[in-house]
Amino acid sequence: MMNRRLKKASAVLLAMTMLFSLAGCVDQSQGKKSSDSGTKTESSADTSSESAESLLKITDPKEKAAVEAAKKKVQELDGEPRIIATSPATADICDKLELDLVGVCSSTVSTIPDRYKDVETVGTAMSPDTEILSSLKPDWILSPVSLQSDLQPKYEAIGSDWAFLNLRSVPGMYRSIQELGEIFGRQDQADKLVKEFTEFYDDYKKKNEGKDHPKVMILMGLPGSYIIATPNSYVGSLVELAGGENVYSDTDQEFLTVNTEDMKTKEPDIILRAAHALPDQVVEMFNKDFAENDIWQHFDAVKNGRVYDLTYEYFGMSATFKYPQALEELQPILYPESDEDTAKAKEASDNAQKKAKDSDATAEQVERRGQMKETELNNTSETSKTEVQNLSAQDKARKHRKTAKAAISFIVMILLLVALFFAAVNIGSLKVSFPELLKGLFVEYNEDVATIYDLRFPRIVISMLAGAAIAVSGVLFQAV
Repeated sequence: MMNRRLKKASAVLLAMTMLFSLAGCVDQSQGKKSSDSGTKTESSADTSSESAESLLKITDPKEKAAVEAAKKKVQELDGEPRIIATSPATADICDKLELDLVGVCSSTVSTIPDRYKDVETVGTAMSPDTEILSSLKPDWILSPVSLQSDLQPKYEAIGSDWAFLNLRSVPGMYRSIQELGEIFGRQDQADKLVKEFTEFYDDYKKKNEGKDHPKVMILMGLPGSYIIATPNSYVGSLVELAGGENVYSDTDQEFLTVNTEDMKTKEPDIILRAAHALPDQVVEMFNKDFAENDIWQHFDAVKNGRVYDLTYEYFGMSATFKYPQALEELQPILYPESDEDTAKAKEASDNAQKKAKDSDATAEQVERRGQMKETELNNTSETSKTEVQNLSAQDKARKHRKTAKAAISFIVMILLLVALFFAAVNIGSLKVSFPELLKGLFVEYNEDVATIYDLRFPRIVISMLAGAAIAVSGVLFQAV
């Protein structure tokens, strides 16, 4: 029996050792831009210094050709085109362009224009019902480009033409408005909207000229998790338009998955928290994580009280005509010039939290492509114990030899485990020498050591428990 116990202990320690060798290795690649990368996202260049005309100018020959081809298709139709808008943002654009719709999305968070109150609903923006879409026999379906990979195959399956609007930034929205005006014969309405933006932007640009640009990190919350919003996302583009410097700007992706240790190395001046969907759940999740996860207490933005929640109505996934209100909300957050501005920023953040908690967002079903998969672990094992009796003298001698080998293996694993433990706590973005680690743990406070202790020690403990569970289950199965 002793031999069996030692064998199990050796298996457990071996599994933990293998896990420890990986504990400090975290993939922190952020999808850097390459010179030959072709992307549809907005450039992360500083748009605050560009003129409105340059932001809205359409220069891509392929884009122009696509608009002309779509315009010709519409002109060849008998009567007015049958159009479906599958998101609140695209419905708002159609309303401004005075376009009639045969189908529109449903939403418990955003308001659909009154023009379409009697129009048949086709489901949520992220998951429109293809049967309803097909039954409406649309000529065109309009959706945000952020959902193109999910929705394009569905639209192709029902044989409809489609247009995915670039709503990742305010300039992108107005370029889409120009193109829709050209396609559907609404140039006058489009020109009026573009003129309003141009006048607003030229006036707004002067507001923050000469001011220091604060470093900003934007957390986009999902129920139970969060990601980083880059300048290629709508919220990121608003911050950039206001003159903020996104600490994760060197990428062509909209969103990044980054660990908190890497976030700490960026040391933002301001942390903004927005919701991807279900804002009531996201606010609760953020509050709990910032209260219970000690790593956040090491961020200067948290220490200085510069963590703000953004109003979901203004800072969603797609550009809307409420961008002036969004920029107005950002102004005292990014550029507090008095105690009154600081209080105003805090009040806006508190109101954003209250609106999120009072919203009816949880009722809306969210089906985001492959972002959060739940892993089901079925640890069902029935163990039957078989006792061995009447061992011969030869068998006993063999067991003694195996016991000795197991004991030696046990000691070696213990030593290796200790060595890998101290290696694991010092592998990652933050590095301290072994003497500094010991001094910071047992002698005097050290900021880097405290960060490592808060972030990596729990990871190591979890690795130990996971490794032990896997090893024990394996031993039990083999023993059956």
